[in-house]
Amino acid sequence: MALIIALILAFIWGNSMLSKEISGAISDFIQYNIFGFSGGGTGGSINSTPIRKLAHFAEFAALGTALALIFFDRAKRYLKAFAMAAAAACLDETIQIFSNRGNSIKDVLLDCCGAAFGIFAVWLIAKLKKKE
Repeated sequence: MALIIALILAFIWGNSMLSKEISGAISDFIQYNIFGFSGGGTGGSINSTPIRKLAHFAEFAALGTALALIFFDRAKRYLKAFAMAAAAACLDETIQIFSNRGNSIKDVLLDCCGAAFGIFAVWLIAKLKKKE
């Protein structure tokens, strides 16, 4: 499980190290080729914002899920999993400062919501399995 967490963090932080132009081009590519609509250009057009926000949520939902799986048999440790994900979110936004993309407290909050979603999903599934 530690390897999975390391790979998720490498993916998250690796994307944060990309330049604004490269990151924007990736968002536009995904938006057009997967979701089938144009972002109005390349290089991070404002219309790719929903894709970027969805990516933040999904990346941290995956991280929250993986962290929660480590602690799934210890209910009180879910808070520790959340704290670890929140620290990763803060570091993620700090990395973006150095890649000249800027940082956003809104993204940290969105990342934390994604992590909470992943942790809640693990907790809920574990709870439902116990009832069986």
